[in-house]
This record gives sequence, structure tokens and C-alpha cells, in this order.
Amino acid sequence: MGGIDLLLTHSPAAGLNDSTDHAHKGFACFNDLMDEYEPQWFVHGHVHLNYDAKLPRVCTRGKTTVINATERYVFEIPDPDPVIQHHPIWKRWFDVK
Repeated sequence: MGGIDLLLTHSPAAGLNDSTDHAHKGFACFNDLMDEYEPQWFVHGHVHLNYDAKLPRVCTRGKTTVINATERYVFEIPDPDPVIQHHPIWKRWFDVK
């Protein structure tokens, strides 16, 4: 993983659940972020499902699950792997001496 677990934005990424009109076009920079950092989830809103009944609620791009959370969407984030929690970077932030 590249350092981002959850990428949360208002608008979608270009080519993923976006539309052709100017107000609902996705942003290419979000694709760049997903390609570089490989977040586990990319959650966006803005493009309501009633705009196009064929839009997927959930899809993927590479290793990232893309969720259109317009109106609402419930999903669970699993507890972190205990091995990762004990990584030296976490120790700096959370150890109390």
C-alpha cells in the first residue's frame, strides 16, 4: 500500500461514475492519486444515481474499490492488521512514555 487507506472526495474521478456535462465531469487528478497511492477505498458523491440508472454503485480501479456514496452508503472498515499497528511509524505517534 502506498500510504492512503481511504480517499474521500465530493466529486468522482474522470471516467469513473462521472458524466459528460461540465458540472458532473470527474477529476483526472483523482485517478493519478489512485494510481500512485493505491488506496483501498475511493468514496465520492455528487453524481446521483437517478441521473443514470446504469451507473454502478461500486466498481474498481486497479487495487482500489470505488464507491459512489451519494445519498448514503454503509460499509465497514476492518480493524488494522496488528503487525502493521506495531510498525515503527505507529510507535512514534501512539507510544506514551
